[in-house]
This record gives sequence, C-alpha cells and structure tokens, in this order.
Amino acid sequence: MSAFAPITIPDVKARALKLYERQFGPWAAGTFGEIADLPDPLPLPSIPWTISLHPPSERTALNDLNTARQWARAWKIFGLPGEAELTWEIRSWPSVGSQSVPVRLSAYSPSAIAHLAGRGSEWSLAVNRLGDLAASMTRSWGKSRVRACAGELQLAVRKCARQLCSMADDDWGRSLGVLQWLSENPGASCFIRELPILGIDSKWMEKHRGTIEPLHQALSGQPFCFRRPSLLVRIRYLDRNLAPSGLTDLAVTADELQHLGCRNMKSRPKSVIVCENLTTMCALPTAEGVLAVHGGGYRAGDLGEVRWLAETRLFYWGDLDTNGFAILERFRAHFPQTVSVLMDGETLLHHASLCVAEEKPRKGAFEHLTREETETLNLLLGGNDIGLAPHIPSIDFAKHALRLEQERVSWPWALERLDAVLL
Repeated sequence: MSAFAPITIPDVKARALKLYERQFGPWAAGTFGEIADLPDPLPLPSIPWTISLHPPSERTALNDLNTARQWARAWKIFGLPGEAELTWEIRSWPSVGSQSVPVRLSAYSPSAIAHLAGRGSEWSLAVNRLGDLAASMTRSWGKSRVRACAGELQLAVRKCARQLCSMADDDWGRSLGVLQWLSENPGASCFIRELPILGIDSKWMEKHRGTIEPLHQALSGQPFCFRRPSLLVRIRYLDRNLAPSGLTDLAVTADELQHLGCRNMKSRPKSVIVCENLTTMCALPTAEGVLAVHGGGYRAGDLGEVRWLAETRLFYWGDLDTNGFAILERFRAHFPQTVSVLMDGETLLHHASLCVAEEKPRKGAFEHLTREETETLNLLLGGNDIGLAPHIPSIDFAKHALRLEQERVSWPWALERLDAVLL
C-alpha cells in the first residue's frame, strides 16, 4: 500500500530557501546588469524554477482521503507571490469523481522565489540598493565607463552581494559616498581619517572594505589607495657613539631606519644583528660599532627596504626551529651576506633538554641555507635519528619537529658566541 507523500507548502518553502541562499550572489549580479543596462547581463541561474508537487494517485488518495483533500485545499488558498504560478489538472477518478489537483509550481523571477522562501523583504532591499549603486556609479563614472566594465562589475556585485544587503541604511549611504569620493579623487593617497565623509573611520572601513573595494577595483582597475600607519621597527644602538642625539633605544619605520644609516657614513654601524625575540634584543650588552634590530618573526622580511643593510656585516639570530630557518631563508633572499648565529647543531644538542615540540613545522624548499644550517634543520626534523627521544619522551618525533626558543638558550653560552662573531 503506497503512502501519501505529496510536496507540501512547507516543503516548497524549504526548497525555495535553499535555492535562494545558493543563488543569491548570481541573481544579484544579473539583476544589477539588467538595472544598469549593461551589455550582456549575466544570466539568472535556475530561473524559471519549477517543482513537481507529486499529487496523489486515486489509490493513494483513497487510502487517506481526508489528508488528500486538506493538502489540495491548502494549495488552493495559498497566496502565491507575483511571477509565480500553480498549475492544476483534472483527474477523473471512478471512485470519487473528477478532482482538480495541483501538479506543479513555477516561479519566474528571483523575487518570486525570495517571497516563497520568506526572504521577500531582503530581496526587495537588495534590488533597491542595486538600483542605488547603478545610479551612483553612472553619475560618478559615466555610463560608458560603467558599461565598459560590465563583466568586472557584475562579478564584484556577486562577490559582495550579501554584505551589500546586510548593511544598515546609514552605512550604505556612507559606502556610496566613499565610492563617489574615490571616483572624484583617482590615485589619491591619504589616510581614511582624512575622508570628508561623516561617520567614516578606519574601524568602519575595515568592517565594510569587503563591499566597497571590489566595486571600486572593478571600475578603476586599482586596489584601495588609502595609506596605513607605518609599521615600527625596534632598534638598539649597542654603541652609544653611533646613537642619534644619544638615543640608544628607538622605534622607527623602515624608511627612517634607511635614513639613519645614510645620514652620516661615520655613524653607520659596522655590524647589525637581527634578533627574533624582543627581550633578547633588549638584553644584549654594549658592543662597539653594533646595532641590534628586533626582527619580529616574518616581519624581518620588511627590512629588505633598508638598502644600506646590504653593505654591512649582518647577523641573524632566531628560534631554533623550522620557522626560524624559514625566516632566515626569507631574510637572506634580501641580504645574501647574512650570517646566522646560535642556530647550529652544537647549540641545539647542548640545550636538548629544553626543546619542545614544534606543532606546525614549516614545509617547503629551503634554497638559501648553508650546508651547516641545512644539517641543523635536519636535526630538528629527525629527533629519533640523533638519539634525543630518550631525553625528551614527551615529543612524538614522527609527528613533530624540535623547537628551541631563542630565550631558552643559556645566556653565558650565547654571549660567548656573540662575542666571537661581533668583535
């Protein structure tokens, strides 16, 4: 005996919602293309949408006639949205006579599907904002420019459609204002704080950048031009005679560090040591002709902008782990003369009991390491092979590499070796 299992109104709403969520971006992009009168607007996928309601046969209806009648009556009084249609057919059933039953529902627009999904208000808001966007862009950039960028614009709308609809009204107005300002000031380089738009600040821009930047880039072909505060590099003159105005401990931008090294050749340090750990850098003793620089992990690569470093003795002291060697690798790509210190097998083995597991070892090729550094890297990756497993039973060498953090290296051990290379 067949069970009566036609498609109910809640079933249709659930399927419509699933379709709406999946196609929201493409529908927004195509709708924007139509509103903006773009050449070859993107198609609206899954439109029209038709779903069979699987009406009961005579046999299944007779098994539960009351349920079948309630199902048909529910569809009869269901309020269909515009651009949607319910198809009925007459079935001649000898047992109960002719019956009119709904057989399929068709929706011919995103709006109709949105209403079926319970998202009609959201879609109406999207269409209104797409209209605002088209009008604003046409006023700011000109219709010919908008049409010339049709493909890029529609892809940008598809990318940011969700954010476009989730904004508060005030934020949407500010977004249009930013886009207009960018169109009127091409190539301008300023801080976000300088924009003459009420309510715009860096936090607001970070929150809404994902909506504004793709749209701007689609029209201009350029990413945002806004300036950011420069990152600071902490430095210490280990030789007070080199320090500008006697200031030995400074935080400067890379540009300022470049200037400090070029202002007077006599005040340029003979040696520079880049330290991964800030506390270690601060603890370094005085040394004639030496400048210490805090590397700050992978930020050490930013020092590539300091061109005079290529003309000095340069040392790098990082963590003894795969990431430490990856940073050294990146740094040496800028400055091939870089010599590593305290990143050797002897230091590793001497401090084996202080090693921990490196949970996420760095993978990839290391092309700028010396033979000795490569051997040390292999020691980090092969704890079992060098007999360290009994000394560090907590580490599973099959899954993890070794890690000896810079600040765990014995200070007398470190000073002895630093003296040997810096003098």
